[in-house]
Amino acid sequence: MNGMDSHTEIQEYDNIHFRLIGDGETKDDFYMASLTCNSYPIITNEKIDSFQTPTKIKGEIYEVDEETLKKIDNFESHPTYYTRHLITIVMESTEDFELTVDAYCYIVINQNVINDIKKFFRYTWDTINCGDFRKYKIKNS
Repeated sequence: MNGMDSHTEIQEYDNIHFRLIGDGETKDDFYMASLTCNSYPIITNEKIDSFQTPTKIKGEIYEVDEETLKKIDNFESHPTYYTRHLITIVMESTEDFELTVDAYCYIVINQNVINDIKKFFRYTWDTINCGDFRKYKIKNS
């Protein structure tokens, strides 16, 4: 997300081509968490702890070229930790209308990977039940 640590790091790569399409949120519910240092967000399809509730994940939608996608895959450790999935994003919604796009999202799909990350970093996780990492980070800064 624009202004977040990962976004800034990716922008520093050579030959990065992307265009912001707009904001959106996932059509389906997922779980979101962050290390307590609030700089390492993850999205999962499984609970990390019993306090989590499934929620729509809010974020930004970007159009990228193939070369940029490969660099982002590498940055996100796809497929080692995160796995890139094509999911449906709701860009706009009213009572009678819903504008959706399919977009890639990096998701931790395996509880064993989550446990490995927890051991590696030796931190505890904070749940983000609002599904909005920017809002969480501002609140906890």
